[in-house]
Amino acid sequence: MIKKSILIFCAVSLSLLLLASGRLYSLDDETNYLVTRSICEYGRIDISPQMEKPINVSAGRSGKLYSYYAPGTSFFGIPFYFAGKLASAFSGIGDIYITRAFFSLQGSVWGGLCAAILFIIITKLGYDEKTAVAISLINSFATYSFALSHTIISNFPVGVLYLLAWSTIFENEKIFRKGLASGIALSLAFLYRYDSALFWPILLIGRPRRASGIILGLIPGIVLGGVYNFARFGSVLDTGAPDMQNMFAGNFGEGFLGLTIHPSRGILWYSPLTVLGLFGLILLKKKFGKFMLIPFIIGILHILIVSSHSIWNGGACWGPRHLGSIVPMLSIGLIPFIKVRKKWIKNLGVVSAILIQLYGTVVATDSWNDLLWDYGINYEVSWSTVKYNPWYGQFELLKRVNFQRLPAEYQRSKKIIPVGDTAPNQIMRKSIDQWSVYAWKMGINSKIIILFLVMQIAITLFFWKRVNTRTYAS
Repeated sequence: MIKKSILIFCAVSLSLLLLASGRLYSLDDETNYLVTRSICEYGRIDISPQMEKPINVSAGRSGKLYSYYAPGTSFFGIPFYFAGKLASAFSGIGDIYITRAFFSLQGSVWGGLCAAILFIIITKLGYDEKTAVAISLINSFATYSFALSHTIISNFPVGVLYLLAWSTIFENEKIFRKGLASGIALSLAFLYRYDSALFWPILLIGRPRRASGIILGLIPGIVLGGVYNFARFGSVLDTGAPDMQNMFAGNFGEGFLGLTIHPSRGILWYSPLTVLGLFGLILLKKKFGKFMLIPFIIGILHILIVSSHSIWNGGACWGPRHLGSIVPMLSIGLIPFIKVRKKWIKNLGVVSAILIQLYGTVVATDSWNDLLWDYGINYEVSWSTVKYNPWYGQFELLKRVNFQRLPAEYQRSKKIIPVGDTAPNQIMRKSIDQWSVYAWKMGINSKIIILFLVMQIAITLFFWKRVNTRTYAS
C-alpha cells in the first residue's frame, strides 16, 4: 500500500506540475514569497524595505515591515526557492521570475500528498484499490482541490493536514502514537492558518482516548507560532493582521448564501462533487459510525464560521477559496457515488466536474481584477453582480487572451515587469495560464520548451502506467 501511495503521489504531483502556471496570483502570494526570499538571502523574517510590488505587511518591532500571515507557506517554500536559484544558475534566466515560478509549485506537491493520503484512508477502510485510486483522482482533478493546487493559498495545505490528522485516529491500535501523529498534523495546519485551531475541539471530543497524544502533538506548532509572532510584533498573540477585530463582523446571511448557492462563490457551482460528498458521509456513517461524523461536522461548522467573516468571499478568486480547507475531507463521502451501478451517471458527473475545474483555471484568476476595473466594479462586492460574476468573467478573459512575446528588455527576466495597467504586464496577464505559454512569452526558445514538455509528459505517463499496472494486478 505504501509503494502504491508513493506512485500515486508522484503521478498526481507530476500531472499538476504539467498543468501548473508557475505564477504568483495575489498580494498574499507575493508577500509569502518575499518572506521566503528574505530568509534565504538575508537570514531574517522581515521584508523591509518593500521591493517590487505593494504587499500585505504591518509595522512590527523596531519599525521593520513584517508579513501578517502565518509562517507555513513561507517556510515550506524555502526548498522551492533554492531550487529556483539553482535553475536560474544553470539556465541563465534571471531569478526574479524563476524563483517565483518554483515557489508557486507548492500546490502541486500538496495535491500529490492529498491524493496519496486519500488512497491510504480508503484502503484502510476496507475498500479495494480501484475505488481508492478513483476517489484520489476525482478529488485531484474533479473538485475544487484542482483549482487550489494551482495556487499557494494556505487553505489547501490546511485541508490536506486536516485529512491527515483525521486519518491517523480511526484505528483502534497504538492509540497514543496515532493521537500524537494527529496532533502534529494539526500543529502544522496551525502554522499555515491560525484559525485552524477552531476545529481542534471536534477531534478531541470525537476521539477522547487520543486526546493526550493530540495535545502533545499540538505543542510544537503553538510554541513556534507564538515565537514567530513575538519576533515580529512583540507579543505571542499579535499576528499583525489589521482586520482581526472585524473577523466575524460580516453579514452571515449574505456570506452563507454566497458560499453555498450563489453562482459567484457558491460551492454548489464550483465543486458540486464536494456537496455530494458531504451528504455521502451521512450514508457512510451507517457502516463506520461516528468516525464519519467528524469530517461532516467540521464541514458544516467551517461553512457557518466562514459565512460570518467580513472577507468570506475571498477577494478576486475563482470559487469559495476559504472553503478549500474542507474539500479533501469531504471527498471521502464520494465512496457511495463511486459504487452507483449506472456508469453513465458517474461518468457524466465526473466529466462535468473536470470541465468546471479546467474552465476555472484556463486563464489567470488575478486578471479578474482587470476585468472588474474595466466595468468600475469593486471585487469585494462583485459576487452580487450577476452579469459580471466569475463564470462570465472567465469567458471575457478567454476572449482577451493574446499570444504576444514580451519586449526584448523584459525577456528572460532581464528587467522587472512593471505592475498595473502596463503593456508588459498585460501581455503576461492576458494569457493561457500554463507555464510553457509564459515561458514562450518570456523569450525562452520554443525547442527547449517543447523538449521539457515531452520529457515531463513521458515521466508523468510512466508513473501513471505503474499506478494502473499495480491497481489491476492487485
